[in-house]
Amino acid sequence: MTTDPASARLALIDIDGVLADDTHRLHHAMRGEWGEYFHPDLLSRDELLRPGADLYERAIVEYDEVRFFTGRREDIFEPTRRWLDRHALLHPLIMRPRGNGRPLSAFKADYIAEELTRSGYARITLWD
Repeated sequence: MTTDPASARLALIDIDGVLADDTHRLHHAMRGEWGEYFHPDLLSRDELLRPGADLYERAIVEYDEVRFFTGRREDIFEPTRRWLDRHALLHPLIMRPRGNGRPLSAFKADYIAEELTRSGYARITLWD
């Protein structure tokens, strides 16, 4: 982070559909089969999306802090972290807490509002 918190910038980058090519899993999401959509064996087959990788490379240069910010729940932290590590995406990972049944949009909005208040970031950008 920069020495001046008033100008600090945070980049939040989603995983599914931004970094990870989830097209081979989308049919599960369309049917609400979230256990299958997030199955570790299927997650491991995701390819890295080149536009997402380019976005990440830009973010680590242009922002003071980068975090991966996903609606995936913490119970699949390990397979998610392995996938990120395999693709040399080494920044912190923020996941939805276990048992959090709130809509994803509410979870993400609340997290961003809390970070703005707590950290004093001048700008938070979300790629979702």
